[in-house]
Amino acid sequence: MSSKPRALFLNRSSCYKTASSLAGVVLAVLFLAAGFGQGSLASNKPIDWDKRLAKARQLMDTNNVEEAMKILSDELKKHPEAAAPHTDLGKAYKKRGKMMLAKSEFRRATEVDPSYAEAWYELGAMEQADKEFELAVRAFERFLQMQPYSDRKATVEERIRACKSNL
Repeated sequence: MSSKPRALFLNRSSCYKTASSLAGVVLAVLFLAAGFGQGSLASNKPIDWDKRLAKARQLMDTNNVEEAMKILSDELKKHPEAAAPHTDLGKAYKKRGKMMLAKSEFRRATEVDPSYAEAWYELGAMEQADKEFELAVRAFERFLQMQPYSDRKATVEERIRACKSNL
């Protein structure tokens, strides 16, 4: 048996085929990532993300939590990868006293978008309430990494100290 390494030889035709199929895949991925899949071209309507979330938040502020939850659930069906509706749905569950569901939504928000600071704050608050102090510290520290100038900075730092004193 020969122990010589084998070389891979490609002719010009196979290189062009590989490049053109790769370019097609890249274009398809970019096309879908830009939102041109799933019927958005057919409807020709932009996603009114901010208005839908603002409406849900307004409903929660006026204690219309069930209606807010419907809007947020609809948004999550369309955009399960978005942290904002997961976080807001968690807040709605929290208002309804459904703490396990709230915590689950906050955790999911941090999973789908680790850069969404509000989800880390809410998760930290839930972990602290559940006496999971080490997890709370991690979540609060993550929040402060992303929002070092937050108006809640002093409160979060105090929560971190309180959690660490219980470790």
